[in-house]
Amino acid sequence: MGLMKGFLENVADEMGESDITQPRVVDEAERRLAIEKRRDRRLVTAKCRGTDTFVAPDGT
Repeated sequence: MGLMKGFLENVADEMGESDITQPRVVDEAERRLAIEKRRDRRLVTAKCRGTDTFVAPDGT
């Protein structure tokens, strides 16, 4: 839970919120985690195909 709490605190700080239990903060954190999960999955797929470079659709 410590890692997740730290992640929620970072998201809350970036949003200017002080309470990590706010639904807005939790929703934004879930959205960011989903993006990272998709990015990781695409990276693994690219590595399995032997692609040396990987660029996500959002340019990162």
